[in-house]
Amino acid sequence: MAPTAESDGETATELTFLISGDPTDEDAYQQLIDAFSAEHSEITVNLINIPSGGDFRKRLAADFAAGTPPDLFLINYRHLGHFFAANAVEPLTDYLANSTVINADDYYPQTLAAFQWQGEQMCMPQNISSP
Repeated sequence: MAPTAESDGETATELTFLISGDPTDEDAYQQLIDAFSAEHSEITVNLINIPSGGDFRKRLAADFAAGTPPDLFLINYRHLGHFFAANAVEPLTDYLANSTVINADDYYPQTLAAFQWQGEQMCMPQNISSP
């Protein structure tokens, strides 16, 4: 997170959220962002949608290579390994353990395990599916 300005004694924060989805997905995430923003006026979330999955992965890799990755992004767990191996993603283990909002016990262990690397929780699952 990058503090950008002062507001009412609190630090304002601007986040970039990168997704790949169709217009329906984009609208749904924008609604979530709007609801979040209504409760957290000190945080601005900028949604960037790259509709093509291939273009999304290229953009994400380029952003990481340039040292300007998004603060948040959604990606299939199958495409995360090289980001983990490069230490490009900050582990969430401590944040999760100290969270008063997110409880790891509310998730199936297998879904959390899909986003772990070397004993650290690297990402949180957005959804799951089965064959």
